Amino acid sequence: MDPIRVAIVGCGRISDLHQLGYRNRNDARIVAVCDTNKRRASTKAREWGVDKVYTSYQQILEDNEIDLVELLTPHHLHCPMTVQAAQAHKHISVQKPMALSAHEADQMINAAE
Repeated sequence: MDPIRVAIVGCGRISDLHQLGYRNRNDARIVAVCDTNKRRASTKAREWGVDKVYTSYQQILEDNEIDLVELLTPHHLHCPMTVQAAQAHKHISVQKPMALSAHEADQMINAAE
């Protein structure tokens, strides 16, 4: 079985904890990082041994070598980023709170279905 290829989106402090969940796994591995701050993304990529560094979420969605996006972004971005990822046929892991309203949660669920 090929491992799930993961992109960490948002390289703030919490990303260090999330990347630990992918370490030494045979079924998933981090293949890309994305942050609007290129320096921060490059630092995390170097620390985690990741080759691909993006500053644009659109680039992540267009990369066919990425199966799953791990969204570690501000809460107000969860809904639009989840909907875009679903439309790009990516698997999605989004952190709590999932959405800022029931309406946003419904949009996210509908996009994923």
